Amino acid sequence: MSLSDADAEESVFSGQNDQLVSGKDLEQPTLTNSGDEDEFSDEEDDEEPALRYKRLGGNVHALFEKDTASTLTASERFLVLGTHWGNVIIIDFEGNEVKKWRAHSTTVNSVSVDIDNEYVASAGDDGRVVVHGLYTDDVTIVNYSRPVKAVALDPYYSRKASRRFVSGGTAGQLIMYEKKWFGKSDSILFTSAGPIQTIRWQENLIVWACDEGVQIYNTDQGTRISQIARPEGSPRPDLYTCRLHWKDSHTLLIGWANFVQVVVLKERAQQQSPALGFTGTGNDSRPLLYAEVSVMYRTDFIVCGLALYRDNFL
Repeated sequence: MSLSDADAEESVFSGQNDQLVSGKDLEQPTLTNSGDEDEFSDEEDDEEPALRYKRLGGNVHALFEKDTASTLTASERFLVLGTHWGNVIIIDFEGNEVKKWRAHSTTVNSVSVDIDNEYVASAGDDGRVVVHGLYTDDVTIVNYSRPVKAVALDPYYSRKASRRFVSGGTAGQLIMYEKKWFGKSDSILFTSAGPIQTIRWQENLIVWACDEGVQIYNTDQGTRISQIARPEGSPRPDLYTCRLHWKDSHTLLIGWANFVQVVVLKERAQQQSPALGFTGTGNDSRPLLYAEVSVMYRTDFIVCGLALYRDNFL
């Protein structure tokens, strides 16, 4: 299973065969024949492998004797797992269970953690979004009646009274939930012809994938910045889940089926109006930022996850 949210620094793409593409193949030893006996050459690459992995220990095996993981995300402090039996499980990096609760009656499709690692949100096929405090008894439950496939907490959820999150699913609506002084509110930010697949929230930018492509929304302006269409020749959007990862607030990685795109957000050129004495974009209705696909390439495998490792895209 790939960690699509792992914060490292070089792009790593996981394929359908559970292989990691490291960008450098290990050199195989060559067979030489000297006299009567064959021996392998001692020439080996002195460089250590760029990536290493180990199986989680702890009580992970016991956790999944009668249940299976359906979704996973990683924070700086722990891993969050959702299961097909509706459980949300917090484990440390050694595989030990830290906390567990039953959030849904059916499969958990998505989990999200705020930047302070204090709240975990989960979305399930039972139509519910559940936000659970890790260090308090604060629990928020919202029922949307239809399966919810994705959820993303406001990165600063624990610091704001608004307690915002966005979610979407088979209803095809991206919905912003927030608390206001007069009560709770649901606002529909976007309506798609198909389901909302994946959502990621970075600073004041929300990105999600749907049948029309990848959409980017600016929460400060309250407007959609751009739509990145699926590459020409892509399989049907429902066949493969779109993978999204923010490198930073201006760089987005998209992996969908066998295509990878690097999207850069840029500011529009401002225009000075000497007569009126103000600086602006020249058109108040246009967003201040726009999206541009800087890199796109096709892979020979299906992209099942995106993460960063150092500064190089592989």
